[in-house]
Amino acid sequence: MLEALDQAFAALTALRQMVEGPAWRALIVADEALALAEMPAPQPGQRMPWRREDLRTAVDLPPERLAHLQPPARDDDPNLHDELRNLARNWLGTGDPLPRGYAALLLAELEELTAAALPDLLPLLAATNDLLRHRARVALLQERRAGACGADLLIALADAANHAVPPAADLPADGPMLIATYCGWALNHVIHDRADWLQEWAAQLDAAPSPPLWNLLGYIHRLDPACWPTFLGLLTTAGPRSRAALLKSLSWLLRKNQIPAEHSQDLADVLLKLARTPETATAQSAFFALSCFRQPPPAVVDALLAAAQDQPAALPALARLAHHLAAGDQERVDRSLAAAAALPEADAALVRRLVNRQPKPSLYNERDQFDPAALLEALAQRQLDPERQLRALLAAGTDDDVWDDFYHGRIALAIRELLAQHEEVWSLLLDDLRAALDDGDWQRHRIALAGLACSAEAMPARFNRSAADLEPLLLRATRNLDSFNARRFAITALSYLRVITPEVLAALLRLVGDTQEVRDDALAAVGRFNRLHPSLGQALPQELVAALTDPSALRARAAVRLLEALGTSPAASSAPGLRRQIVAALAAALQAPNSRRYVWVSAETSNGTLDQDLWQALLRVAGF
Repeated sequence: MLEALDQAFAALTALRQMVEGPAWRALIVADEALALAEMPAPQPGQRMPWRREDLRTAVDLPPERLAHLQPPARDDDPNLHDELRNLARNWLGTGDPLPRGYAALLLAELEELTAAALPDLLPLLAATNDLLRHRARVALLQERRAGACGADLLIALADAANHAVPPAADLPADGPMLIATYCGWALNHVIHDRADWLQEWAAQLDAAPSPPLWNLLGYIHRLDPACWPTFLGLLTTAGPRSRAALLKSLSWLLRKNQIPAEHSQDLADVLLKLARTPETATAQSAFFALSCFRQPPPAVVDALLAAAQDQPAALPALARLAHHLAAGDQERVDRSLAAAAALPEADAALVRRLVNRQPKPSLYNERDQFDPAALLEALAQRQLDPERQLRALLAAGTDDDVWDDFYHGRIALAIRELLAQHEEVWSLLLDDLRAALDDGDWQRHRIALAGLACSAEAMPARFNRSAADLEPLLLRATRNLDSFNARRFAITALSYLRVITPEVLAALLRLVGDTQEVRDDALAAVGRFNRLHPSLGQALPQELVAALTDPSALRARAAVRLLEALGTSPAASSAPGLRRQIVAALAAALQAPNSRRYVWVSAETSNGTLDQDLWQALLRVAGF
């Protein structure tokens, strides 16, 4: 082993001298000078502004150069802005998908996104080029008015949000999922200012089921004030399908405090009426919407307190609403929860109330003082059974809210504390997770995965005793279509199993191209793996070695960090030749033509160069 490391050190020294030597550097500089003749050099890790000179040679610019060029704002240079728009329109008519895709991106960045250009833009949401992928996502998520977009574009976005794949698109395996995610978010950014379209879509949806139409009516997060009378009228007159979608949107409009004050009372009256309907689904949706008021009219609190006497669905609504209420009304809610019958809804409502009673940190970097043991102690005063306590925690964390570390994260901590106190409920958590995955209920399995990932970090030994059963379950969750948080919790939990299998490796490399939150957790996860599964044999997986020179620098970074973790792990000592293979793979990647590229982590920001990662990993694995 020592002899092998000596040889690696000698090879590393020679490689370092070669790469840092004047002759080698001169060749690199000369090569770059020829490739980028008459082009201004970009500032390190920064994008470059478009110039008129670029317009004249645009058709001949290399793709990497096009990816780095940044269009101007209209106010900065109106003429160049318009010339770029004309250039992009011309490129849309070409037969080559590469310039068409770039044209669609450029038009979206210039605030001209159309239904005709959308099919060429969508593949970039899952592109292997990191910078283009980031740019496409930012361009799609701009705020737009529905009337300016046109109905055709909105319908196309709604269709793509339903996991529809663009025709003939060369997409990675997770491409349709990412496209659906970002198109759904794009719909959330639309300001709906066409009341006539809302009426038309509702009539069409009530006439026949249509997932795209449901998305159009169910993904409304912004509504022009002039459309509110029509929206309120549809809540009363629309059929069941449209009403369900509109109630979904209404809950988000309330959560985002988008309700004009002059319509607050009328809205409350409509919801209170719907909450009394015999249709269970409609009544539950109305109760939930009532719980989303930031400043509820007094009649809402009174009606919910009265309904809580015989309608269990009112209890979670009261608990959710409570922390927005005045102190006197909060006391009324607490008395109602204390007097409620021993029902699952009452237990879950109590958990929500207990969590929300705890103050949140006032500063971003301030430590949360939440005490999960104290929450369990308070819950035990009402419910002694640990299994029912777990169900109450899971039910309280099951919602479609944006993930909140100071609500959902606290529930995950309480689940971890409960598992530490009562080992027998581990199996119940796994059973619930499995059932939620089978049912496609992302809200349930999101909180279950969060609790599992949190527990894996604190109790890795207990977690690993279920390894054989857990890996396939967690791998399923990494492909969840409806929740990026579920995907990131799944890869975090997988990392505490410590073992790289072919399937885990594929999941890691795939998730690095996911949303920013998933990507960051996947990059953190790679450092926790410490050994290869015996099924991979004695050689490094070819997929891992190939990833070192992947077109995505982020994917290459993940591969580098994984090799560093494997090569510096104590387990590497028992794998003959593993460190030598890792050193050779890293050294070869350092000599690759694209090793010095920047690692773009957003549309505007890079985070170092890939060769910095490679050098660090190489030195650490070689023992320096």
